[in-house]
Amino acid sequence: MRHLLAGLVGLLLTAAFAVAAGRGVALAFRPLQVGDLEPAGRTPGLVWLLTAGVFLGLLVLSRRLSPVAPLVAGIVMLLGTLVGISLPELLRPGAPGGTAFGVYVLNGYGLGVLFATLLLIVAAVPTGTRRARPAVS
Repeated sequence: MRHLLAGLVGLLLTAAFAVAAGRGVALAFRPLQVGDLEPAGRTPGLVWLLTAGVFLGLLVLSRRLSPVAPLVAGIVMLLGTLVGISLPELLRPGAPGGTAFGVYVLNGYGLGVLFATLLLIVAAVPTGTRRARPAVS
C-alpha cells in the first residue's frame, strides 16, 4: 500500500515541480519591460524557482516513504523530455511568461534529463547498511 501511495505522491510532486519550474523559468528569464526594476522584475520568477526546488527536495525526501516515488518522478520527467525532443509539435512554447513556455524551455535545454537522472539515482541507491546478524549456534 505504501508503494501505491508513494507512486501517487511521486506523480503529484512531479506535476507540481514541472508547473513551478516552468513558471519560474518563464518569469525569471522573460524580457523586462520598460520601467521594471531589475531585481524586482525577476523576483516572482525566483520565488517560483525556489518553490520548484522545494518540490524537488520533497521528491528526493519521498525516498524515505518508498523508492517508487522518485522512480516514478524520474521516469515521468525522462518521458516528458523525450516526447518534447522527438515530437516538439506536441509541446508548443505558448506565450512568453506562461507555464507552457517555461516547460518548453526546460525541455529545450535538456534540464528534464538532468532532474530525471538525479531522481532515478536517488531511487536506485539503497537506503542504508545492513546490520550483521549474529551467528546462530
